[in-house]
Amino acid sequence: MKLICDGLDLSDAVLKVSKALSVKAANPVLEGIKITAKGDSLTLLATDMELTIEKKIKADVMMEGETVVVGKYFVDFAKKLEKEQIELCRLFDGGLQIKYADSESELQVFPVENFPKIEKSEDGTQIELTQKELKEIVEKTVFACSIDDSRPILKGCLFEVSDNILTAVALDGFRMAVVKKPVVASGNVKAVIPSRALSEIVRLLDKEDEAIKIYIQNNSLFVEVENTCLISRLIDGEFVKYNHILPTAFENKVVINRQALLSSIERASIVARNDRYNVVKFDIKENLLTVSAKSEIGNVNENVPVSLSGKDLQIAFNGKYIAEYLKIVNSITERSSLKDIGILFTLFTGLRIGEICALKWEDIDIENMTVSVNKTMQRILVREEGKDVYTKVVVTVPKTSCSIREIPLNTKLVNFLKKVMPKDRQTYF
Repeated sequence: MKLICDGLDLSDAVLKVSKALSVKAANPVLEGIKITAKGDSLTLLATDMELTIEKKIKADVMMEGETVVVGKYFVDFAKKLEKEQIELCRLFDGGLQIKYADSESELQVFPVENFPKIEKSEDGTQIELTQKELKEIVEKTVFACSIDDSRPILKGCLFEVSDNILTAVALDGFRMAVVKKPVVASGNVKAVIPSRALSEIVRLLDKEDEAIKIYIQNNSLFVEVENTCLISRLIDGEFVKYNHILPTAFENKVVINRQALLSSIERASIVARNDRYNVVKFDIKENLLTVSAKSEIGNVNENVPVSLSGKDLQIAFNGKYIAEYLKIVNSITERSSLKDIGILFTLFTGLRIGEICALKWEDIDIENMTVSVNKTMQRILVREEGKDVYTKVVVTVPKTSCSIREIPLNTKLVNFLKKVMPKDRQTYF
């Protein structure tokens, strides 16, 4: 194998495919980048068997061939040769020879026959939309994907197409993001795409008005953007039934300036960040929202003008979650619909989003860490953390809720609730 290519093109290609390199793989060859010289192009490919990225660049090929070079060092080396004309040559008795200017270097290679064969296919269901629309969908959902390995299905984003409407859903057990967009699809499809793959696709998009086609078949996704291909394995499993989580009506509606609210939350979070839950409280009365936070560092109280439809409201959130959402919302004014302080339970207990419950502060027995029963409702058993014996009381759940699960109720949770929950309010979520 022997070829000449532009240093800047090579550096850009190597950087793109390196995102799919495996780190400390059981098969060492997966730590390498496969280089193929054929026709008038140089093809670079890297994979960790979950994500595969391939990039083609123009090259003057004098001798066709292929090899697998150690990825980590090839990436660093290529970055330093962006202004050079580069000659790559596979030595018969050695590694990959790199010539530039009046100098030359050599890098170790792996046996090319050990590199896995990657198949590209445009079969399956095709989804077509503009690059701008896909970028917006990903940016408004991926932030809510889980990073916890204990529930792999939540580390991806659900793409569900029905009658040319794409619904993208991401959640991590504490918050959920849902985006809907019209698309042109060859059929209905439902797939959970790893958040990592979606983030890498977005990095390839640089022409907002051009169309992009996504192909989904069996357990894989295929996307091609100009001379770059991305293949990703889909996540197996049943995604959360998000339709059961979304409320159909709200008791309170608040219209507020996005930037004003974001700035207040960010300032309050500075004080609250030493708190494990980064608690920021909202007190909404008439046309004013008071954002507050308190810790041993100090306290913050800020007033933001709002337009309120409904009753006065006190509610607490993890400031980080609200701020992350506000940062990806691009309109000047956003409508927020808030229920009651029970959102707090969704954020800070083992209760999964979508399991609705009503709870009064006076129902909590601090000493015994229990919750009283409302016998007119379905019930979820509660037990103390680390114990196999159920407590004598339960969290109440309306009959409209989803599945029934066990919920840990421990000292830390009770102390937290005692700190932030208004004693005179009933909570809903």
